[in-house]
Amino acid sequence: MRDGLNFMLSQSRYPVCAVANGAQGLERFAQGGIDLMLFDLSLPDMPGDRLLTRLKTHATAIPVIIFTGFAPRSSARRGY
Repeated sequence: MRDGLNFMLSQSRYPVCAVANGAQGLERFAQGGIDLMLFDLSLPDMPGDRLLTRLKTHATAIPVIIFTGFAPRSSARRGY
């Protein structure tokens, strides 16, 4: 999924920085220059909702898109 999104967005000439997990995402986010975050609800090292909570404690104005193919319907209903 990460590689596919990276390819599609790069082909559309958006600058993309792809990372492998939530910890790397937080590290990259701390470096600045991020305009939008996209990530899965099921990350290898932490749940996506935990990543969202940690991101929102630092910057509430950054738009976030969370996607998943594995979560129960109750996760989708929460609407984060």
